[in-house]
Amino acid sequence: FRRKKIEKQFDKTMLGDLDHAISNVDFEVKRAKTFIWWYIIPIAIPVFLNMYLKEASLWKWALIIGCFILSYVVVQFGLNKAQLPRIDALQALRKKLMDE
Repeated sequence: FRRKKIEKQFDKTMLGDLDHAISNVDFEVKRAKTFIWWYIIPIAIPVFLNMYLKEASLWKWALIIGCFILSYVVVQFGLNKAQLPRIDALQALRKKLMDE
């Protein structure tokens, strides 16, 4: 809701659209950086508790732990390969527009 409310404050100019794009990518970067705290841990706790109470086999534990690790690695890979280069490019473009 906060992000949608902020969207209304950008100007309807090229620089405003660029600031809006930077804001959206910045949101994605923050979400990827806090992914473990807001998504993995809240899901992992009940999953592991349920597996413990049902006395799941060792291979199920390994599979579930591997899935959680894989999800974290995929999010970090996307952050480093897509989001951070995109925000750097947008900020460089903004700097170039501000200089001219």
